[in-house]
Amino acid sequence: MTRPVALLLVLMVFAAVNAQRRQAQRPQTRALVLTHVTVIDMTGAPAKADMTVVITGSRITAVGKVGQARPPLGAQIVDANGMFLIPGLWDMHVHFTEIERSFPLFIANGVTGVRNMGGDRLPRESYFAMVEEGKKLELPIVGHVPLSVTSVEASESGQRSIEHLGSILESTSSIESELHRLETSGEPVTDPSEFPRRIAARGARMLDTYDARKAQEVFAILVRNQTWQVPTLEFKWAQTYIDDLSRNGDSRLRYIPESEQQWWAPQKNFFARFRTAEYISYRKRLFKELELVGAMHKAGVSFMTGTDLSGAYVFAGFSLHHELELYVQAGFTPMEALQAATRNPAIFFGELNSHGTVEEGKVADLVLLGANPLENIRNTQRIDGVVLNGRYLPKQTLQRMLDKVEAAARRR
Repeated sequence: MTRPVALLLVLMVFAAVNAQRRQAQRPQTRALVLTHVTVIDMTGAPAKADMTVVITGSRITAVGKVGQARPPLGAQIVDANGMFLIPGLWDMHVHFTEIERSFPLFIANGVTGVRNMGGDRLPRESYFAMVEEGKKLELPIVGHVPLSVTSVEASESGQRSIEHLGSILESTSSIESELHRLETSGEPVTDPSEFPRRIAARGARMLDTYDARKAQEVFAILVRNQTWQVPTLEFKWAQTYIDDLSRNGDSRLRYIPESEQQWWAPQKNFFARFRTAEYISYRKRLFKELELVGAMHKAGVSFMTGTDLSGAYVFAGFSLHHELELYVQAGFTPMEALQAATRNPAIFFGELNSHGTVEEGKVADLVLLGANPLENIRNTQRIDGVVLNGRYLPKQTLQRMLDKVEAAARRR
């Protein structure tokens, strides 16, 4: 494989598409000071009450108790009494179809960084050739694990992050080899509904043969190789309960043009329209993956949040907050869930010295919340302001951004 071809093939969206670089070309010229705020710095330390945070240019230049960190002359002062400050959130798995709508929705929801995971699945030979070329070029490999490659093989080969949990459930089955045969065998399909029938039958066998002992062996490999997981629980939840979501309505649909909404309906959606009763039942049982994520986390596997934006009922920005809820349901503490959306992406990118926590010297991508997310993870939705690359966007500004997206959706 030649070097130029390798650069095209490597699923290298490692350099994130930062929302702040599009929306805030320059940091504000005068200092910004947040006073009387409770800081949740995401280092794992307890929340610190009645703090002052000083931001100069695009960086945090001081964090200290009120009275200790002095506001510079002429600074913009924001009284954040009763508010909680966390780092900007990251969505580590999106597929962009457009950015004009997505970026304002991300920012208004406190999501200041995303990772675009566009790319096609590869044949087995191409995958391993890509891995070897990536090693030569010292480029980390991330992405969807091809169907012809197991998640264990991907981890052992050095893939840095695995999306959607890859084939981990297959690898934790006591009949793994039989499941691989079922994947590739069978007569050609002429009836589209035969696909979900086969998936459901194979999937039921997979879930029935989950081996806890084998699972711990697989988890140990992931821990040893430092293979990160981005399970995209939000997309899986939306696909599992798409009928309920379609039937009950959703206020966030006002940000989605009608021309796009029609393809989200179960009758037209690519992933939903050929489902059978067996498949619908299997999908709900498959949401056992919440338990799998909890077990992996307990074993020490590293996680980052990602929503798989572009799927039906996955909304830019909004859906990351529900992803955090699902992490807590899986067994993460609110602090651990928040770290998966803040500190962990910074560690993954090798940028912990500049991102991921609320500390002096860090880039000022921050979110002001009206309630404590450590008490209830849903409080991440109570956004009172966003600091984007040092620029303060109050709640009113964020609402105007949302209003513009809604108006644009009505015109399309």
